[in-house]
Amino acid sequence: MASMEASDLLSLTDELLLAILHRCGAPAVARCATLCKRLQTLQGQLAGLPAFAAAATIEGAEEQSVEDAVTGAVSAALHQMPAAVDFCLCFVATPGRSAADREALRQVVAWCQARLPAGTVVVGCTGRGLFGVQGGLPVELDPQPQRGERAKRAATVLLGRLPGCAVRAFAAPNCPQGWQSEAACRAWLGLAGLDAAEAVALDPISCLLLAHSSAGGDVYDCLDGLQVALPHMLVTGGIASGVGELFCSEPLRQPEEPSGSAEAATGKQAAQRRPKYCGLLLCRRPGAAASSAAAGGMAAQGMRGAPPLLVKLNVIREFGTLQHPNNHGDPDEMELLGLTGAYLPDGSDAMPVLRRLASRQEQLGMWAAPSSAELGSFDEAAAAGRPAVMLQLYGAVEDGEALATASDETSLRAVMAAADSGVLCVQPLKLSAEGAIEALRQGVEALVGAHPGAHPLLPTANAGLVLVSCTAKGRQMHGSIGAEAEVVQQASSGLPMCGLYADGEIGPEVCNARCGLRWAGAAQATADGGAAGRATGNGPAAAGSKLQGFTTIVTSYSS
Repeated sequence: MASMEASDLLSLTDELLLAILHRCGAPAVARCATLCKRLQTLQGQLAGLPAFAAAATIEGAEEQSVEDAVTGAVSAALHQMPAAVDFCLCFVATPGRSAADREALRQVVAWCQARLPAGTVVVGCTGRGLFGVQGGLPVELDPQPQRGERAKRAATVLLGRLPGCAVRAFAAPNCPQGWQSEAACRAWLGLAGLDAAEAVALDPISCLLLAHSSAGGDVYDCLDGLQVALPHMLVTGGIASGVGELFCSEPLRQPEEPSGSAEAATGKQAAQRRPKYCGLLLCRRPGAAASSAAAGGMAAQGMRGAPPLLVKLNVIREFGTLQHPNNHGDPDEMELLGLTGAYLPDGSDAMPVLRRLASRQEQLGMWAAPSSAELGSFDEAAAAGRPAVMLQLYGAVEDGEALATASDETSLRAVMAAADSGVLCVQPLKLSAEGAIEALRQGVEALVGAHPGAHPLLPTANAGLVLVSCTAKGRQMHGSIGAEAEVVQQASSGLPMCGLYADGEIGPEVCNARCGLRWAGAAQATADGGAAGRATGNGPAAAGSKLQGFTTIVTSYSS
């Protein structure tokens, strides 16, 4: 009797439960009867307390202050879940860079903490545009206000409860030395100052990484280093837009200064440092059940193949190197490829077409077709899981070659190897509103479907979503504001969500119309041919996260 779980008792038939209790005596019967009554009452109460809640102050209140926007969103979300709260994600929009607004943004964490339970982790940043839920409906603040439209002060928050996980915040001014070592990355994530046994035992499974715009090309190094040092950890997030302020309840960790330096002596400059990175870190606790919590990340783009189709691309050779335009200091160099000898399917010369595409710096999808009679398309090749790679055109050189870089060297080599026994093909890619919405719908359905279902004795609303989308989207792409928020709410069956429009999105690498998905924690690790398989094209075990553009990243948390 003592070894049985309460849920086991509740699941027994009346006849079997009566037989068990008959053998236990009057005291045990009384205790069990009391326990069952309590559990039945609590089950009904828990069903009304979600593990996640979201609220926004986007619509209405045109003249609200930053404080009103933040406190209004936090209070509305907290009203939905008055029980324990582990974390609060808060994104804020302001119309400009006034001294008053900048000072107000420095108070965001304090305003949140004043209303939330003690110990709640607070992380967030500013955005030119926001996503959220207000009055039960999906809402957006467009990142590019129309002429004559007044910019708003607005906020959106997501509150979450993740039992079984250690939820932590971190803030850092720069990347550490020895970036690709696990010890350096764990210290950067705030796991070095803990008790030694606890620090080693905590297993980071998910990191929502927010970067300041001044981080520049260092973001690429951060992502590469994190994924080398902690390859099992899911990394999602983006670069703050608008004013660019970062919010974090964890104090900024100052780098060690050389002894005797003026900065070390006064500490004045160190005290004035602002974080370039902050984030929300989920770690599995020692001994926690594998099903205790899960996180997932999805990236959707919606690039579709567009005519004309160029085939028999006879020569692709390494041409040289190109400094990455976003890098500073020690820049990364990308291999340039020279493209020539292109033909249209009818056999006519396609080099004029290729040079026109190169002058507009368009993207190409490249794959290897079995033969000239079975060319297919880039979309078909990618969906079928055959070798495929995206190329970014940069222009043409004097001898007529078009210059390009490949999105992934491994995929490029696979395509070239497959072309040895087939035909090398390229096709222009075009980002479309319809393709972006469909890719987002499929990706969210797959992402949400991969999480474990709600436990019968736990809250029914057991998952929440965080959106990070490109500032070049919104009304500018879809013609109206709210398209992405609406499709996410529909595809997720109304899960709580918040998010922002960012100046760069971090998430699983996406290739064309497919969605890149990756899971951490207890979420499913294999595709079953259903929505997840269709959305990814190559299964959910996508490549590591990248800093991307024209994408929408969705991070999901499940208790």
